[in-house]
Amino acid sequence: MKINGRTVLVCDCAHSMALDGKALAKACGAAAEAEGELTLATQLCRGQLDRFEARVAEGVPLLVACTQEAPLFAEIAAQDNPDADSPDANLAFTNIRERAGWSDEGALAGPKIAALLAEAAMDIPPTGTITLTSEGTCLVYGSDERAIEVARQLSGTLDVTVLLKAPKDVAPPRVMDVPVFKGTIRAAKGWLGNFEIVVDDYAPAIPASRAVLDFEPARHGAASRCDVIVDLTGGAPLFPAHGKRDGYLRPDPDSPAAVA
Repeated sequence: MKINGRTVLVCDCAHSMALDGKALAKACGAAAEAEGELTLATQLCRGQLDRFEARVAEGVPLLVACTQEAPLFAEIAAQDNPDADSPDANLAFTNIRERAGWSDEGALAGPKIAALLAEAAMDIPPTGTITLTSEGTCLVYGSDERAIEVARQLSGTLDVTVLLKAPKDVAPPRVMDVPVFKGTIRAAKGWLGNFEIVVDDYAPAIPASRAVLDFEPARHGAASRCDVIVDLTGGAPLFPAHGKRDGYLRPDPDSPAAVA
């Protein structure tokens, strides 16, 4: 029997599953355009291993309804095709035993087994990938001393800058060991390793600040780039679906554990 071009090998695992080959072939045919007859094996991984070897010798794509003995089948395929670049490329496996045949209703699991076989025989294209590179430039965006403290904790491993949104009564750091600016992010785009932001009310801190942290005259539309953003403002997120935005971290600023 074939499904989607793969020859299907099904074993009832030493009669431990109540399988009906004809009924299963019919169910697979209706669900997955199966063709040909289905001959059930009883010990495909032992006494009937020659059935598997014969199919391997044909060089056709195979679907074996067993995952427990997948390493054995892959080893046999490699031995029988020593010159193949990837002898297991034509092999696919699915688990019908624990997922269906050994259930309390195993005798009625034919349709589910057919669905498992059809699913395993599908040609799933590889998922696309994107290469992300981070140079370790981190922006900590907050509104008070907590942002400065977080920046200090990160400064040992990252190149950190602090941006305070509308800061009020922020005490000047005793040691200015991280650069501190004020400003409000008006626009943000990008991802891990490639964030671009536009900041309004942007100004650097004044080193001579005494009681509270003062800043130089502000300007609007300042543009900057960074690799990672830690948002401690507690306000609206900078990005839609922010939880899926790699490199944008938004812990609850009132939760020390979340911030840590």
